Amino acid sequence: MRKKIINNLISSILIFIMATSAIFIVYVAVCVDDKSVFGYRIFSVVSESMAPTYHIGDLLVTKKVKQEELKPGVIITFISSAENIKGEFNTHRIVGVDGRLFHTKGDANDYTDKEFVRFDDIVGKVIWRSDFIGKIIAWAQQPRNMAIIIIATLILAFCDVGKAAYKIVRIFKKEKPKRALKLTNISDLFDISEKVNHE
Repeated sequence: MRKKIINNLISSILIFIMATSAIFIVYVAVCVDDKSVFGYRIFSVVSESMAPTYHIGDLLVTKKVKQEELKPGVIITFISSAENIKGEFNTHRIVGVDGRLFHTKGDANDYTDKEFVRFDDIVGKVIWRSDFIGKIIAWAQQPRNMAIIIIATLILAFCDVGKAAYKIVRIFKKEKPKRALKLTNISDLFDISEKVNHE
């Protein structure tokens, strides 16, 4: 009995973890570069300008920080004012600070960026990177793969619910004959009482 309880508990935990992971992957795949949660944002690297530090497909997590924390050597994500990528997100390293203006440079570039980065245009400081999760997110962003994740999660959830329902039905069926037996015993008592009255 204890073994069954442990197995059921482990199964439920695994289902929960898989479902949570699937929801997280889908959420990130949909909201990457678009949402901010408590100052944190998620970005996907799309160029090799920061190689060998970051590569295409890497997943980056940024955090909104105070101006005092933005010093030379810190990597930031900002809204670019460069003509070729104006208005797009860019991730480069700070190489100089001039008040509320920042000089940036890609690690793979031989030159610093021509345009200064204003503090108001800085989305956040890069605090974490993962190439593995980045690959998973890139895979999950494909419509067909996202559908596979959602369907697989639903199937697992329904299987777990169906398994629980099946156990309940089995328990009910096992208890039903006992209830019938009790009723039979009661009817026997009535039969006995009737016989006594007739006598």
